Amino acid sequence: MPGMRFPIEIFCFSTPVDRPQLQKLEAHLGVLKQQGLISIWHDHYSIPGTEQAHTIDTHLDRASIILFLISPAFLASDSCADRHMERALQRYQANEPYRIQASA
Repeated sequence: MPGMRFPIEIFCFSTPVDRPQLQKLEAHLGVLKQQGLISIWHDHYSIPGTEQAHTIDTHLDRASIILFLISPAFLASDSCADRHMERALQRYQANEPYRIQASA
């Protein structure tokens, strides 16, 4: 595809409760990841002791696709209202990334 840069970065928002669904999603996208077409990042990849907020912001700002793994647990979590979600919504309003909603 002309103008496309690979890998396309995907940022996933989810809660720890939804980790099994996130792992299933990663398995389904595994072939694209192995081919170098996409990369997937979520805060479960954060390393304890690092500047977690900065790391999340960096990946969120680089993402071409922001994927929300929507579930009752997600809607009830602090993740829905935290500053990273606010940043994602700012990017959405600026029409920067593609947005995909997935139900867990």
